[in-house]
Amino acid sequence: MLENSNHEMSEILNRLHKEYLGKVDSSEYPYSYKAIIGYSLSANAIKDGIFKALEYENVYSSKILFRSLIEHYIKFLYIVYRHATEKKDDVGKDFLVYYQADELVKYGNALQFSLKLDGKYKGIDPMDAVKKFSDEAYKKSKKELEEISKQFQYREILRFFEKNNSDLFNSQKAIFLPMITSFAELSSFVHGGPFTNELHADGISDNEAMDLYSNSFIMSGNILFFTLMALSETYKNLNNDRLKIDSLVRLHMQERGWT
Repeated sequence: MLENSNHEMSEILNRLHKEYLGKVDSSEYPYSYKAIIGYSLSANAIKDGIFKALEYENVYSSKILFRSLIEHYIKFLYIVYRHATEKKDDVGKDFLVYYQADELVKYGNALQFSLKLDGKYKGIDPMDAVKKFSDEAYKKSKKELEEISKQFQYREILRFFEKNNSDLFNSQKAIFLPMITSFAELSSFVHGGPFTNELHADGISDNEAMDLYSNSFIMSGNILFFTLMALSETYKNLNNDRLKIDSLVRLHMQERGWT
C-alpha cells in the first residue's frame, strides 16, 4: 500500500514542479511560493533517500536523513503558517534573500578560517558574495542578516509555535510533538554521539523500520498537502491534487493511530 501511495504522491509532485515552479514568479507571492515548493521537493528527496537506505539496510544513514526531514518539516510549517496568516510575501523573502545571504556570509567565514589553517590567508570579505547575490541583502549588515535568519532556527520555531497556537499547528500536533523528541534522540546520529553505539549493538526491528517508512511518507506528504493548499489560493486547479494527497496521508495516519 505504501509503495502505491508513494508513487501517486511522486507523480503529483513532479507535475507541480514542472508546471508551476516557473509560474510563481508572476504571482503575488513569488518568494513564499518558491520556498514552499522547494521544501516539497527537498522533503520528497529526503524521503526517497530514507526508503533507499532502509532497502539496503543502511539504518545509520536512514536515521541521519530522518532527523534532517524533521527539521525540514518544522521549518516548512513555520513558513507556510506565516504565509497563510499574514497573506504577505515577507517570510518567503526573508528565507530566500536574507537567510541565503547570511549563509553566504557563514560560508565566507569558513573559507577564511580554512585558508588561515593552510597558511594561505587572503583578505576575503564575505559581503562581496552577498553584493553579487542581492543588492537588497547587501544593504543589511552582517548582524542584521543574522538576526533575520535566526527566525528559521529549529528552537526559535518551537518557541514561535509555543506562543502562536493555531488550527494549522493543532492539526499537526499528532505528528509534530513526537518528532520533537525524535529530533533530540537522533542528534547522536548526525553529530557522532555515543547513543549510536546502541544501534550497532542491537540493530533495528522490523517495526522500527516500518515506523521510519511510514513517518517519512506522512511528513513529506503533509508538506506536499500544505504546499498545494497554499498554491491553490492562486491556482484553483490544484485543489483535486490537494484532496488526493490529503486522502493518502490520512490513510497512513490512521494506520499509525494519529487521527
